[in-house]
Amino acid sequence: MADNGKYVSRMPREIMEMVTIQSFQAFKSTPDESSHFKVHNVDDGTILLQEDNGNYLCRVEDLWGSSIEASKSTPDRSCHFTVYNQPDGTVVSQADNGKFLSRIYYIGGGQYIEAAKSQIDVICKFCFVQE
Repeated sequence: MADNGKYVSRMPREIMEMVTIQSFQAFKSTPDESSHFKVHNVDDGTILLQEDNGNYLCRVEDLWGSSIEASKSTPDRSCHFTVYNQPDGTVVSQADNGKFLSRIYYIGGGQYIEAAKSQIDVICKFCFVQE
């Protein structure tokens, strides 16, 4: 769950005519299948997040920056995230590019999750909700 009280879920995002990616946004009032992630601990202290479709979340460079997508069937370095517990009970995740995951609002709609912040702020904080 993001700082806006919404659950992070997969949402198709058309980036060019005939090209759609599976990006993540913080926009659901209630969780759905794509709001659930299997967490895999990795020996190097990072985690992998596996989506309901079997793919792993990864950082992808695109026209807007470093989007988070569920597009890798086999995890690589872009799928590794370091998670830091925060004093307020939230967590922040750092991608392989050294940037923290953040909720990014685009004019015209969208609360996209991107690896975009060099410093932690309130929109970098997420809660894992265990069901």
